[in-house]
Amino acid sequence: MTTNSRPISLNSFIYPPGYILPKSIEDVSEYLKKVIYPDGFSCYTPSESEGETTLIYNEIIAKQEYFRYGLSVVGARCVFDVGANIGLFTLVVKMKVPDASVYAFEPIP
Repeated sequence: MTTNSRPISLNSFIYPPGYILPKSIEDVSEYLKKVIYPDGFSCYTPSESEGETTLIYNEIIAKQEYFRYGLSVVGARCVFDVGANIGLFTLVVKMKVPDASVYAFEPIP
């Protein structure tokens, strides 16, 4: 499978100062893109959702907003990600606690 890299164009979103934008976005298929961030993190996203993926990346991974005020998954054995979207929180949980069982649910197709 050949992928095509293209310049970043996320004009439909206005990002706050300090937001991390993708280093590159590769067309994997007509419906799927691979988004690669400067820290090396990459994920797949539906073609129409690359801007939303960047917002979620910044919220969950770059800014660690889900882990404020003492919240942590360290030591967790089971985590439910309800409303998982494309699963970025699930990936973060597995990076922090590889042995945890994670159940991810997204009700929107």
